Amino acid sequence: MNIGKYSNFYNIFMCLGMESLKYLKFEPREYQTIAVEKAINEMENGKRLLLILLPTGMGKTKVGELIVSEYILKGKLKKQDKILFLAPDRKMKHQLYEVANQDGLSHFGNLFIFPEGTTIPPKIIRNHFKLSKFIFSTPELLFNAVFPRNPRMRKVNLEDMKKIKLVIIDEILEVLAQKFGKERFRVNLRFRPLLEILGVFDSNSMNVFVGLTATISQYKKRKILIELFGGNEKAAEITPTQTDDFKEYAPAIIVKKFYAFDDFVKGVDVLFMSLNSKCLNILQQAHRILTGAPLESDRTLLFANEMLKKQDVVKEHFEKRKRGELFEKARGYAGAYLDLVVARQMLFEHGLPTLYRFIHSVKNSILLKSDEWNDIIQQLQIRWESPEGIITKKEERLIELLKRKVVEEKKRGIVFCRFVQMTKNLYRLAEAANIKSTFIHGQMDGMSQNNRINQFKKGEVDVLFASKKLIERGTDIPQADFAIHFGTTMSAERREQSMGRIRSTMKNLKEDITILYHETAEQAKFSKMIEDFMENVEKVKVEGWTIFKDGDISEK
Repeated sequence: MNIGKYSNFYNIFMCLGMESLKYLKFEPREYQTIAVEKAINEMENGKRLLLILLPTGMGKTKVGELIVSEYILKGKLKKQDKILFLAPDRKMKHQLYEVANQDGLSHFGNLFIFPEGTTIPPKIIRNHFKLSKFIFSTPELLFNAVFPRNPRMRKVNLEDMKKIKLVIIDEILEVLAQKFGKERFRVNLRFRPLLEILGVFDSNSMNVFVGLTATISQYKKRKILIELFGGNEKAAEITPTQTDDFKEYAPAIIVKKFYAFDDFVKGVDVLFMSLNSKCLNILQQAHRILTGAPLESDRTLLFANEMLKKQDVVKEHFEKRKRGELFEKARGYAGAYLDLVVARQMLFEHGLPTLYRFIHSVKNSILLKSDEWNDIIQQLQIRWESPEGIITKKEERLIELLKRKVVEEKKRGIVFCRFVQMTKNLYRLAEAANIKSTFIHGQMDGMSQNNRINQFKKGEVDVLFASKKLIERGTDIPQADFAIHFGTTMSAERREQSMGRIRSTMKNLKEDITILYHETAEQAKFSKMIEDFMENVEKVKVEGWTIFKDGDISEK
């Protein structure tokens, strides 16, 4: 390796007592090397959890690799000890493996990416796991390998699992923390037996955990994990030092909104809201009878599901209170409410064909007897047969905006969709408009997802249509100049993740754009979400986001 090429960084490393640069094939930034020094010092002081807080695009994975190699070089691991890289999904598992392989981590031992599916015999997987130094997996894959329903299908021996002494968890807040209710959080215990083997719950365990996260504003989730690992005596957060290069690479994003003006969608939304209000009124009455408390807005969907799934139990409660007649009424309105939730999602974030088919499949008698529902059916039929056809104004607006960004401004970007079918639909529209694009979604296998992401990275396509849940976490796409949200995101936290996908810098200001229907529930949701996001960002003590609000853009 040509050390002279990296002489400045090499000198920094040697001054800090680090030798990793001799073996890893990338040039670290100054703030990354300082973060590694902090982490190693905390580990030597007895900390068993290190949370590395860096905004998306700032090189969390590189910091993790440096920590691993330094830990090995300092003699903290025995020859037989293993290092586990955990990722929340298959795509990120492949990505972690590829980066580690390219960066030269194999100098310290074999890398093994845990396979998906059932084509490889368990014995072969057991042998690969046993012989490898680095393991790359998702919690689900590893859990099923260690605790299969049929013991003969076990893919990992327990004695080999016990050799794992260092665990790197990418997007640790998604893997180990869980949100429930409006503002409450808890430890995600779905894979508890696996976590017990790794020593998560054992305060005396000598295993070390390095958690990587870009969602720096989720301080409540971070607090849960710090408490889980033993409080401040056993856990530490590594925040970035405000070096010149950190300030250069820290995200700088302008937030924009573009409206789609569609009287048809606006009118249908008003009808949906009227029906929704009637349903909520009955459900609130039912909830008060059952619990004596008001129904919180964030629990309405759950309560409606419970009304239908636990009918016998709920009916018994109503009959004890001599309100059996209200139970039958509430059950019908619960079904109507759930149908309305799906229909409104389709109105805003699906194509009209999907909404048309769903509306005609609904069997709920309350909806079918209502004037509003029949008015919706009639309006849909008129739109279906009109010269405007089935292309929505939002879809037209998106293609118009992509032509401007890609063709005129020569930029490349990502379009976030909430649902799988919409990624395919918008991709077809873009291709018809001669915009080179591809799409990814969660129903693809990890290899296919990775191949299409690489198509975008290499510049073979200009637009990547992606389901939000799949791509918001950890996908490294440095070439994206802008992101467009086809509708609103689920939460302020997820907005933070998706903003990071465009890899913004102060020298090259990037755009985060939302296309939404004007004067609809979608617009109100967007306004509240952005308000929450900005509030979260302002609470963060670590600098790393520069957000420019631009609320005036509408028709242009």
